[in-house]
Amino acid sequence: MESKILKIIIFLLIVALVSCQKEIDLNLPEAEEQIVVDGYIENNAYPYIVLTKSVPFFSEIDSVKLRSLVVTTAKVTVTCGSVSEILTLQPNDKFFPPYVYRGTTFKGETGKKYSLKVEVNNKIVESSTTITKEASIESIWFEPLENNDTLGLLWMQIQDNPDESNYYRVLTKRKGKDSNYIPSMIFSAFNDINFNGKLFKIAVYKGITDFSHPLDDIYFNIKDTINIRLSTMDYESYNCWMSLQNEMVNYGNPLAEPNNPIVTNITNGIGVWSGFGSNYYTFSPK
Repeated sequence: MESKILKIIIFLLIVALVSCQKEIDLNLPEAEEQIVVDGYIENNAYPYIVLTKSVPFFSEIDSVKLRSLVVTTAKVTVTCGSVSEILTLQPNDKFFPPYVYRGTTFKGETGKKYSLKVEVNNKIVESSTTITKEASIESIWFEPLENNDTLGLLWMQIQDNPDESNYYRVLTKRKGKDSNYIPSMIFSAFNDINFNGKLFKIAVYKGITDFSHPLDDIYFNIKDTINIRLSTMDYESYNCWMSLQNEMVNYGNPLAEPNNPIVTNITNGIGVWSGFGSNYYTFSPK
């Protein structure tokens, strides 16, 4: 008897829950369109700026839409002290978006501050950054994965400067495979809080540009010839890249929750303008 009553109660609860279902039509407000800056200046290199427009989170994106987001009519000025240059828009077939604003007047110098000003559609977007003193890699080696003679990780040792807080970024480019330097998938941006003034080692993972591929495709092949870019940056740039790195690491994790928004050092826009003190290396495991 009791079991029959229990079954009836459960049935009535299910009916009640089903009858309470209601379609919800969310009327989400349109986000304000913003200028997105992806720019940097390195020691011994000209400034490099890519400009796009933001889109609402739930927008449908295809190749035509992506091209329409590229900003090609901006006046982009980089200033260092009393010297200023208006950058020139140039085609860039190795990257998407396929247009970049480049300078030709002055190259970046360690210790100097560089201001960025973007003028487009009666809007002014600004930022500033400093090129920090570059760091050196003391040694590089390759360690194959367990039970795998082909794939593995790069490791490198860096001597940290004990006299200041340091912020690093690591990117790699495989000869004949990558057209641009790609941030290491894990620990691309990091600081010296745990090894200030020490000789420390860190693993370098292969970067990912196509997230439709498996996210475990982060190992180098023993036959690769790998170019490595080790850069230092100021605290403001580090905050930006670290927040983006956290989002990339959480990508695809259903349990991950965005605790903080992506950080920007751009005024009246979003994105990042970074000064990098960079050194370049080439390594072949075999």
